[in-house]
Amino acid sequence: MISLRGISRSFGRGSARVVALRGVDLDLERGRLVGLFGNNGAGKTTLLRILAGLLDPDDDAGGGQVWFAGERATGAWRPRGLDVGYAGADDRTFYPRLTVRENLVFHGTLRGMERGHARAAAGEWAARLGVEPSLDRPFQVLSSGQRQRVNLVRALMHDPPVLLLDEPTRSLDPGASRLVLDLARERADAGVLVVLSSHELSGVEPRCDDIVLLDRGRVLLAGPREDVLPRVEHPTWRVLFHGEAARDRAVAASLGLRPDDDAAAALLAPGTDGRVVGEMLDRDDLELASVERLDRTSVSDMLRSLPEPASVQSLPAPVGRSAVAGEPRRASRLDALRALVRRDRLVHLTFKFRLLVQATMICVWAALYHYVAQLIGSDDAGVQGALRGNPFGFLLIGLVALQLSQVALIHMAQGLREEQIAGTLEPLLASGRSPLLLVMGSLIWPMGFALVLVGGMFAFTSLVLDAGFHFEAVLPAVLAAALGCGAFTALGLVSASFVLAFKRGDPVGGGLNMADLIFAGAYFPRELLPEAAQRAAQLLPHTHLLTALRAALLDGAGFGDAELVGALARLAISVVVLGVLAVATWNHALRHARRAGTLTDA
Repeated sequence: MISLRGISRSFGRGSARVVALRGVDLDLERGRLVGLFGNNGAGKTTLLRILAGLLDPDDDAGGGQVWFAGERATGAWRPRGLDVGYAGADDRTFYPRLTVRENLVFHGTLRGMERGHARAAAGEWAARLGVEPSLDRPFQVLSSGQRQRVNLVRALMHDPPVLLLDEPTRSLDPGASRLVLDLARERADAGVLVVLSSHELSGVEPRCDDIVLLDRGRVLLAGPREDVLPRVEHPTWRVLFHGEAARDRAVAASLGLRPDDDAAAALLAPGTDGRVVGEMLDRDDLELASVERLDRTSVSDMLRSLPEPASVQSLPAPVGRSAVAGEPRRASRLDALRALVRRDRLVHLTFKFRLLVQATMICVWAALYHYVAQLIGSDDAGVQGALRGNPFGFLLIGLVALQLSQVALIHMAQGLREEQIAGTLEPLLASGRSPLLLVMGSLIWPMGFALVLVGGMFAFTSLVLDAGFHFEAVLPAVLAAALGCGAFTALGLVSASFVLAFKRGDPVGGGLNMADLIFAGAYFPRELLPEAAQRAAQLLPHTHLLTALRAALLDGAGFGDAELVGALARLAISVVVLGVLAVATWNHALRHARRAGTLTDA
């Protein structure tokens, strides 16, 4: 089902370069429970993240290739995400203020499950893993063991044909650990490919069909359990010599000894008979100090027992295993967008007091502008013409345009950065959904909420403060707002690309927002600016949005008005040009992050 050929992966450059994987070759088939064993730093998590589509192999000729069902997987084509259940090592990958059930239903729908099915599956797996009583509690109040179980529920609930479990028994008590391992065995017996990583053999190895032993990024041993264990199951003897020179002479004498990390110690080849050890002790020329028998209970002991790196074996196809009954339903992009909007709404509504403050403050600002507008009394004809005889309406439209532009320019980048820091970005990307879809979908709810606030402000100012708007020209105003939001969204995607590539705050959105405040004429007529600044303002979509909105709402201009049509045309051109630029920038940032291995890093 999955073939890895020459997979190499390193991080950093120059003297700081760390090699995580070195030429890994493996064939993984459905219906097998594959135990991926290695010490900390052996490359287990890196290998699982490549299988989950979160990392690419090194971007060079020797980086290797991943094949799924006979088709090569690349950074641009990753259909496997919906077919993978991935439980990573980080338990911070849920939204802390949402309940466990809300988190699980969101991730289930993102992976293609209908909401009702996702809700039922979350309840079923939560009951099996002992976290059903916590389903309606906020995730942030769970213990580390409960969080780990919820992590496993998320990986299992959409019934994936590939299940990747990174240290699944950490933080669990012995009884829960046995339950998790039994579930992994059950899924393999049902035809699922299960890859389970661990740095301990105890309790894990007996349930495995295949064993892969990693050491410093290399596959030392791989194959069916019954073929691998005989190579390491015999006793290993640690021999201590009187000094390093004595040890080296014994190793050179080809007595089956392998140097140990200790300069004065060596290991006898696995399977050495105890009588041989006794004969060695009787030899005065070897300068032996002591001999001890090692009982291997960990991967470290298994590694110590290998006399030399073993030849790599491909894992075989299963015999007598059943195939997975049916594939999970593939959700549409619309299903994914609905899931993202629901998530944002639920998260947003957990801050009820903040919502009340936002709604109140926008009305307060509108009232403040109403009274400040009474102070405007310039005799300049150009200024008066720009104000269109309605200074209050002029300022209100500036506030509306800034509100919309700030949401689009800042929210995607800010939301992406928050997901990186919180650790919630990794499971979103592991869902197999397009990163572009995920980041764009995160804008729908905040933009919708901003439009509701804007609508409320228009109603308040018209009914209470008499803003003097021409609502008969609402259609061209709505079109202008839609085009303006499109242009701002494209610029917001450029901002998000910066965050994705550089993992830091967003100077792009902040700089554009500052330019809008100074040059676009939100709070004062552009006619007050120097001529050069007025020409520069023509490069900003915000400028043309303000022109169109003020022509429609303050003058009542329709589609026959030259000023309005010209502003709409320039906005439409901005949407097209900036849209192409934004997608190209995003794709470049995404490729950079995959190559650098920083796609989900904070």
